[in-house]
Formats: sequence, C-alpha cells, structure tokens
Amino acid sequence: NEDLCKNFNEYGVGAENMEFFSILQVAKEFEIPVAGIFVITNYTNESAHEDFIKNHKVAMEKLTTYLVEKNIIK
Repeated sequence: NEDLCKNFNEYGVGAENMEFFSILQVAKEFEIPVAGIFVITNYTNESAHEDFIKNHKVAMEKLTTYLVEKNIIK
C-alpha cells in the first residue's frame, strides 16, 4: 500500500523484494555469498499488479541487455 511505501522512503528504503529476501536468508544460513540485480517494474499502489504485467517484458529485456553488456551471461 502507498502508506507502507512512504514509511519505507522515510527510512531510506527505495525498493523491496520479498522473494529475494528469502534467498538472502538461505544464503546467510549456509554462508553462501549472494548478490542481486533488479529492475523496477511497479510501485506499491493499487495498480501494482497491472503495472508489473504491463512492464515485465521491457524489464526483462533491459535486464538481459545489462547482463550481456557486463559479461555476466552470453
């Protein structure tokens, strides 16, 4: 919700990713180094899901381009 987003901003949190948090917790438990690369697809508001669906394809194209340019994938 938008109020939660405002609270995040007050604490300097610019983005959230619940799925990656679970990966971080497992990596921490097993002492595995981990990093994440993200593309923002939507804001936390009433149209978040629709925005995600609308922006997903372009986001994946941008992410793929970045990973290729950085020689992370081929």
